[in-house]
Amino acid sequence: MQRRGTPTREHGSSFDPKEWAEFYARRHYETDDQIKLIAYLSDQSPRTEIRLIEVNEHLPEMPDEFLEPIDFGVDHGSEYEHSLVILDVTPDQWSRMIDGELILPPGWSLKDRHEIPRGKGDE
Repeated sequence: MQRRGTPTREHGSSFDPKEWAEFYARRHYETDDQIKLIAYLSDQSPRTEIRLIEVNEHLPEMPDEFLEPIDFGVDHGSEYEHSLVILDVTPDQWSRMIDGELILPPGWSLKDRHEIPRGKGDE
């Protein structure tokens, strides 16, 4: 059963992680106006894992060693079962990640990142 608003299945029954990443980004933008940017990291992630970095202006400053992604298992037991893994960062932390000054979690890479912009209706 398809949940309302989830990515369409018109291209067959294959799971498309990029399509799902864009779906989650739109939903997160709609529910949190403090998110300024969402980046989907497709490089080196397992096919059924969606890695997002969400840049949020109103996160409290935390020591960098406390940066830890949160794993949300989704659609367990279905053909679309996957993990949604989100790392919330401040704008300063994001800037330092881009500059290579802040290390990403093990196995994560900004190579081939896809920055998903906020849509007009998400503001």
